[in-house]
Amino acid sequence: MTLQEPQNESFDRLERRFITSLQSLVFGARALVLGTRSTLNVWCAPVYFAYFEGVFVFFSSPHSQHIQNAMNTDRVAGTVFEDSENWSRIRGLQMTGDIRPVKNKTVLAKAFKAYQQKFPFGDRLQSHDFGGSVAGFQKLLKVNCYRFNPHEIVLSDNRMGFGFKRSFDHQYFETLIAATEN
Repeated sequence: MTLQEPQNESFDRLERRFITSLQSLVFGARALVLGTRSTLNVWCAPVYFAYFEGVFVFFSSPHSQHIQNAMNTDRVAGTVFEDSENWSRIRGLQMTGDIRPVKNKTVLAKAFKAYQQKFPFGDRLQSHDFGGSVAGFQKLLKVNCYRFNPHEIVLSDNRMGFGFKRSFDHQYFETLIAATEN
C-alpha cells in the first residue's frame, strides 16, 4: 500500500506521525484480542500483553478455549486498538500470526520481567506470595506464557485521515517499532 502525501503536511512529518501512532498502540494498549478457530467454532479472547523482542507475550490457562484452538493451528488473528467515542479517532492493528508457548527459561524470565513492568501487579498478589518468580506466578494463577508472533500487520488510523490503512510484514513492523524520532 502506498502512502499519499497530504496537502498541508510533509511526507516526513506524516511518517513520524505514523511511526508514533504505531509505537503508542504497541506500548500503550493493554489488551490484545485474539481470534482463534477449531473445527467446531471460532473464539475471541482479550488478553493483557507486553511487547517483547518482536512478539506479544501474554499469560493464559493452557485449558482456555483460545489456547486449545491456537495449539492446533498455525494461523490466528489478533487486534490491538484504542477505544474511542469518536469515529475520527479510531485506530488499531489487525494482524495474523501464530501462538506458541514460551519454553526457554531465559526468554521466559525476560518476558515475565517485561510483563511485570507493564502490569505492576505485585502489590495485589503479595498476600499470595508467589515469590516474584515467573514459576511462582504461573503456579499461583495456573497459567503459562505464550507469544503471539505477527506475520501480517495492518495499521488503521482515522486520525491520519478517514480510512487510513498501511500494511506491512513482521520484519518492517519491527523496524518501525525500533525507530526513534530525531
